[in-house]
Amino acid sequence: MQTLQSPAHITSQINGIVGIAYECVQNEDFVMPFDLELLMGAARFYSSCPIHFKAFHFCYDDYKMRPALSFVQLAMGKRARLRFRAHYGTDTECRYKLMTFGIPTHALPVHEATSTINMEPYYAFLEA
Repeated sequence: MQTLQSPAHITSQINGIVGIAYECVQNEDFVMPFDLELLMGAARFYSSCPIHFKAFHFCYDDYKMRPALSFVQLAMGKRARLRFRAHYGTDTECRYKLMTFGIPTHALPVHEATSTINMEPYYAFLEA
């Protein structure tokens, strides 16, 4: 899970950041286990984080995660639930859904053609 953020900039602390969990990466060596406790722990982590999150997007391509995400949304507070968006689909579909919210998908650490992790655009985004 990567988060597009730049905490060194004062404006990102004032205006807040948008967190993105992107689980649409094709990697045959790694299979994301379905773990409800992990999802609840992630929700607790982001709610206790000192960074001001304006919104959080969770992109996933495994339909088995849908019931767990629904449960996590029920466990969230009202304010967090209003700022949380779950996007189900392929890598391309999730990219298009993120673009509708004005999120630059070229900054995601995922190679567009192969859907594999590529950290260079992410580091370039943080340097800018």
